[in-house]
Amino acid sequence: MNAPHGIRDDAPPRDTLPPNTYLLRCLALPGLSRRLGKAAVALLAEAIADADLLYNIDLALTEACANVVRHAYPHAGPGNLEIVLTLAPDSHVEVEVADWGVGFSTWPVVVENAHPEAEGGRGLFIMSRLASHFECRKGHHRNSVFMRMQVAPEQWHRQWAHSNAATSFTTPDQTPAPETP
Repeated sequence: MNAPHGIRDDAPPRDTLPPNTYLLRCLALPGLSRRLGKAAVALLAEAIADADLLYNIDLALTEACANVVRHAYPHAGPGNLEIVLTLAPDSHVEVEVADWGVGFSTWPVVVENAHPEAEGGRGLFIMSRLASHFECRKGHHRNSVFMRMQVAPEQWHRQWAHSNAATSFTTPDQTPAPETP
C-alpha cells in the first residue's frame, strides 16, 4: 500500500528526532536518490564550512544511495530510501543510509577493495575509508550503513561552532515538530 506522495509505508514512523537530527526519505529510484543525497549535503553545508569534507560526505552518500537503488529491492517495486543526519557541533557528523529491502547477501559484511579488473564492488570500501567510523547494520527488517565523520571545530560555520542548540526540523509527514527547550 502506498502512502501519500508516493512514499511507501513500509518504513516505521519516527515520532521524535533528537536535536540536530534530520530525516530525509524518498523512493529508491536513481534520480530521486541523487536529489535526496544532494539535499542532505545542502543541509550539512549550512553547518559545515569545509568544502573538502562536504565533498567526501557527498561521495559517501552517493555510494550508499546508489547501493540501495541497485541492490535493496530487486524483486518488488522500489521501496524506501532513508537518510538520517545527526550533527554534533565541534565533534562529528553521523550519516546513516537505510532501506527495508533484501539486505546484505552475507553477514557479517566484509569490507574490502574490489579486484582492479572488477566493474563494481568498491562502494562499501570507499565509504569505509571516508568515514572515521563505519559499520553495516541490520535489524527489524531495516538495513543500513552508518558513517561517522570527524569535524574539527574550525570546519564548522561560526554559528554552529560551540553550539549544541536544538534545530527545528520537519517530521516525515511534513508537520513541524515541536521545539525542543
